[in-house]
Amino acid sequence: MYKIVFQEKRKIVKKHSDQPEVQCNQTETNACLNIDVGDKTVGAVARLSCPDGFNLIGDDNIVCLDSGNWSEINAKCVPRDEIGGINVQSFGGSRYVFVNFTQKNYSEAEAYCSDICGSLVEINNKEEDDYLMATTQSLNVVSFWIGLKSNDGSSFEWPSGNTTITNMYEHFVDQRYAEDKGSCVLASNNGNSWR
Repeated sequence: MYKIVFQEKRKIVKKHSDQPEVQCNQTETNACLNIDVGDKTVGAVARLSCPDGFNLIGDDNIVCLDSGNWSEINAKCVPRDEIGGINVQSFGGSRYVFVNFTQKNYSEAEAYCSDICGSLVEINNKEEDDYLMATTQSLNVVSFWIGLKSNDGSSFEWPSGNTTITNMYEHFVDQRYAEDKGSCVLASNNGNSWR
């Protein structure tokens, strides 16, 4: 009986409210994550999960915010066979997934990142570059692929479409060396620079 009285009071409050109830819009589609949305009212929680053969790294839910938008997705689906060599860290509001694979070329590393709905890292400033160099050094990684590549050997572009000119940051040990290499860029802890 007490429960029924509580429900009736809630209905009366909603009925006399002049403001419409806020509901979240549809979540963005994500081929790498399953998003189970039930209720879309403020405070509702949508559960995240991964397809078969993948493990979820990060937060397993998003929340409907007062703005009518869902909170940011901070999760990745990572193939189960790779889970032992993965390190996830946050810096400057971004989440970084460090995967230790050997003998992977740029195309293989790029494809792996795409498979987990990510991309090779875009480095936008010295602080981020320093963080990545220090973190990879602490993980005993000598060099790592970054998302910077060139199709013509002279202009370099990140996955977002930014260039080293538009985001105003680059850290080549020698720009001519990168141009000679042509299509992809490797960051190296040996000299803390890009090649």
